[in-house]
Amino acid sequence: MSKDPNITEIKLFWENNPLFKGESEYDFGTKEFFEEHRKVYLEDVFNNNIEKFNILPSLPKIENLLDLGCCIGFWSVELQKRFSIKKFYGSDLTETAIQSTSTRLKQYNLEGNLSVQNGEQTNYDDGFFDFINCQRVIHHTLHPEKMIREIHRILSKKGEASISVYYKNFFIRNWNFLRMFGAIFHKLGIKFKGRGRESILSIKNTEEITRLYDGDQNPKGFAYSKYDLESILSKYFNIEDSFLYYFPTRIFPFKFPKSIHHFLSKYFGFMIAYKLSKK
Repeated sequence: MSKDPNITEIKLFWENNPLFKGESEYDFGTKEFFEEHRKVYLEDVFNNNIEKFNILPSLPKIENLLDLGCCIGFWSVELQKRFSIKKFYGSDLTETAIQSTSTRLKQYNLEGNLSVQNGEQTNYDDGFFDFINCQRVIHHTLHPEKMIREIHRILSKKGEASISVYYKNFFIRNWNFLRMFGAIFHKLGIKFKGRGRESILSIKNTEEITRLYDGDQNPKGFAYSKYDLESILSKYFNIEDSFLYYFPTRIFPFKFPKSIHHFLSKYFGFMIAYKLSKK
């Protein structure tokens, strides 16, 4: 895999490998597929406590909201179901994402202004959005700081933004010492399903682990340290809140107690999220 992918390679991968495709037994784009994806997000990613994570808007009414990097539409549905939004917008680099988000919205009798856009340079007006949602996208972009700067440009002066990226948590930082346990887990059959990720826990290279999470052909995916990310964010935003989340318990053959899952997510999460206001 090239260390320096171009935008065409990134776009092509996500056109052909949209999120959750290859993990579900259901056909991509069906109601059953989206329902299974929602269940995984609510139960495994957010431990059945999505409302307790400061990832959602605090504004009771929102004029213009953007789901930037809308992917397969999880947030596009959840945000519209949970909040009063006058005009909803969704954008993504790929046609596949826009089509699947449109399908998903229609299945829930929702709609939106959807368009293919490069998040590093959109065609939206300055200060247009009251809330921008950008989850698990920036770490896949060609120029992450350029996308962060673009979020700042199109966010209103009193608006909010919510972003999340892969985080260099305890396990990633110490993988050289812990990988023997990963190899043991792999031999025991504890693994992620599909997308060529079955051997991820036996990989030695930390950077490869992060990239491989979204598929063995994924051209770009990396994890941030808190210091590195905040050094960029602080140029453009006030950091209102940050927290860790997502410890993938679904790879294990047994169910974790909710309290243990919450502890693992809070202190050893593989994602870091930020609530931001514009400087």
